[in-house]
Amino acid sequence: MAEQKNPVDKLSAQDKARLTKASYLISGMSLFIRWASTFTRYEIKNHPKHSNVKLLSAVQSGRFCLAFTDDAVCLGVQQTEAVWLKDIPLDFAIADDRLYLTVPAVEAIDIKFPTITIGIDIESDHLVQKLKSFDTLSFVEVRVKGGVVSEVIGPLRSDIPLLNDGLKSGLMHHSNVAATVVTMNDFL
Repeated sequence: MAEQKNPVDKLSAQDKARLTKASYLISGMSLFIRWASTFTRYEIKNHPKHSNVKLLSAVQSGRFCLAFTDDAVCLGVQQTEAVWLKDIPLDFAIADDRLYLTVPAVEAIDIKFPTITIGIDIESDHLVQKLKSFDTLSFVEVRVKGGVVSEVIGPLRSDIPLLNDGLKSGLMHHSNVAATVVTMNDFL
């Protein structure tokens, strides 16, 4: 009987990384959609000017929190949201009127997953201005009791760049980055 070879063994490290990214995207977005489907329609809305930007309501944004140190800003994420946020491949965040998390477009096996940006409402203009003074965003898992963070579990995922020049500019940056990315179909 002939030995069967794994076709993935022939892929370069770069191609394997892209496939891995697509796998995490598909898994993470499936979990995000499952999470989002538990809310009524008005809890997650389309941005009035950008169709691929989804805005979380103030109630759903309340599931996240910001913590600042002298040299870092962390997005606190509860366990229910950590399930989907830990694996979604985020390109960067944008600090504008909200905190926006950008998920790249990916194409795998003739299926195109468009870019999506998730907007998290920030409770005060003061926090938005403070957020804009940082260049990276960290993620930590937290536990909340009675509406207050009771425990920081630990890091959730790798830090991502934080852009501070507005949503429109950030989305343009995202489009420019996406235009230079080789798609999955280039090697499948």
